[in-house]
Amino acid sequence: MKSKKNEQKKEEIKTAIERVKMGEKAWTTTDKPKDSKKNLPIIKILAERKVEMVELDVDIPKATKNILIDIGMKYIVKDEKALLSYAFSKCIKDGLKFLKKK
Repeated sequence: MKSKKNEQKKEEIKTAIERVKMGEKAWTTTDKPKDSKKNLPIIKILAERKVEMVELDVDIPKATKNILIDIGMKYIVKDEKALLSYAFSKCIKDGLKFLKKK
């Protein structure tokens, strides 16, 4: 199996060399992943900040839970940073789970 991967790497390097000779970039990237149903453009991470957070397990009545969810939805929709952070984190976690299954 390692030899198959080595052969594949050698082929990729040969292809990269040919691209450079033709004046192109050695490694091409695509805005559309091959295995994804929903394609996203490439994302460049500009900065990283460590934040403290607490996750709670709560036992509350359904009506109270629904009220808190409604309040949270109203606030989160207006908070672009929180939405992006959640979506990015969720995509990474789901992507890692997908890769582990393969």
